[in-house]
Amino acid sequence: ISHDLEKWIDVGRIPIFVRKAAEAFRDNDLLAATTAFLRRAEGTFGLTVASTLYPRQVIIAARGQPMSVGFCKGTMEDCPSLAVWSSERAALDAVVRSGGAKTLAISARLDLDDQFGEVVELSAPHLAAEGTPAIDGFRVALTDKVERGSSGLSVRGIHFGSSQLPEEKWVPTLLSEAIFRDRLTWLITEEKRPAAYASKNEVKDGSCSLECRSGSDIVAMDLEEIPRLLNEIDLCWEDARSLNVSSAEHFAELLLTTPRRRPSNRLQRGHEIDLLVFGVESSLWLAQQFCADLVR
Repeated sequence: ISHDLEKWIDVGRIPIFVRKAAEAFRDNDLLAATTAFLRRAEGTFGLTVASTLYPRQVIIAARGQPMSVGFCKGTMEDCPSLAVWSSERAALDAVVRSGGAKTLAISARLDLDDQFGEVVELSAPHLAAEGTPAIDGFRVALTDKVERGSSGLSVRGIHFGSSQLPEEKWVPTLLSEAIFRDRLTWLITEEKRPAAYASKNEVKDGSCSLECRSGSDIVAMDLEEIPRLLNEIDLCWEDARSLNVSSAEHFAELLLTTPRRRPSNRLQRGHEIDLLVFGVESSLWLAQQFCADLVR
């Protein structure tokens, strides 16, 4: 191996390289690696990271894109053994109304801070030598009534902080159990929520939570709203004084006059960008269609 390393590294620095590589392998688990990547990456991310080297762990990370984690009732209601996550909060809210024994029942939701960046690790405990679960971080407990040695998910989290410090001065903010509980958004009704957690964070629609509308179909309700929303859009564009119409007219004027003002010799090169169009997920199709319409 040393002969291969000599191709890229000075002979005198090979021991230092080997030691640093071993330390990096020891210290940089999934949580550390995802944190290092996300702090240096450019763009917006909503990530799920897993590895065969860490079969009991999964990483959920957010920066610029939302990510939410819902904690479900397991065999012990106070200590969830199941979690689901999504980039759409509504996807988690939609299953709150499930009440049967075989259905998914999400009790609470943690919304990652996508404004400044946050990384959370969920892990299933492994058995220590004495046969009790070995916990990294803290156990997800929805009440204080959690027996010592009980099974369930454990959590570790790192928040990037509101100030953009250089790497050598940055100190991570760890997610504590108290902060975790304070940030939970409850998706169950007050009657079913543990009395110890009269949280200010409760999802409400009007005067009751989603679970209050147990006879309603959320998807059907969204479909029923489409005609009304389309009518509002039509009325807005029919009003010549609306901001949408004014913005569209100004945009069209800029788009049509910019190429005309360019010198003919620069126009032939074809390296100028008049309009940069981008989309994210579902809006990407609209962006592509808009560009296709411009080419016609």
